[in-house]
Amino acid sequence: MPTCYYPGEIFEELPTIAPECLRSPDVSGQAWENVMKTQSTPNSVKRLLRERRGFGVTFLIPSASQRPWSPPVGYQCVYESYFRDDTKLWFPIPRLVTAYARRRDAAISQFLNGSWRIAVALMVMAAEIDISLSVRTFEELTSVSSLEDGLLSIKMRPSYNVIGGHPNKTLDWQRSYFYVKCDDSAFEDPPDDDFRILWNTLLGRTLSRPSDFSRIPGRVSCKRSCYRETRSRALGEYFLGEGSPFDRPYFQE
Repeated sequence: MPTCYYPGEIFEELPTIAPECLRSPDVSGQAWENVMKTQSTPNSVKRLLRERRGFGVTFLIPSASQRPWSPPVGYQCVYESYFRDDTKLWFPIPRLVTAYARRRDAAISQFLNGSWRIAVALMVMAAEIDISLSVRTFEELTSVSSLEDGLLSIKMRPSYNVIGGHPNKTLDWQRSYFYVKCDDSAFEDPPDDDFRILWNTLLGRTLSRPSDFSRIPGRVSCKRSCYRETRSRALGEYFLGEGSPFDRPYFQE
């Protein structure tokens, strides 16, 4: 049953989703052995929304047969680990996330949580120096690869790896997932009905790195600035703390 979170610790149960809006998980090409039924519960998602102040977010716990690629019409699938301390994504989910997934013709739920950890770190760094991180800039700084289990991995390009000291893997990160309604409370740029939900192993876009990338005007100074800003106050305030992936001397003054 869909549930909406309101200020004042109020969780309102909404009407059951109409049968015609449900999707079957049994879709050709979507049988991934590494994906099991969700371990998310109403209580675990409620706790997450309280911690992330996800006011207005409507969520739904998948049934035992539902999978990340079968949310009801008007919903998207996300993992609890996207919002926990290893990644720290927030609500409403930033436009960069939906724009990048759309640009790659991929489902949001295909991406390893470490992929959005990189996006979060870069967005926080950019915000402190009053820069809006565009999807094109994000593509220039990162690369993406398709894994054998249907998942996608975003990594920093070696010459621009300004983010260090974070874990490479989060144990069982994809075991707990839930559906969120595509509205302004959950997304800065709510996905429409054409937004991909099925996992796609054929990346919809490839971006070749310029052969002389480091010599493009402004690139070198930007790179040096990024190294400096990695130690910045805003990034520290957002990530540093017990259990944080950025609780490392490298990120501290």
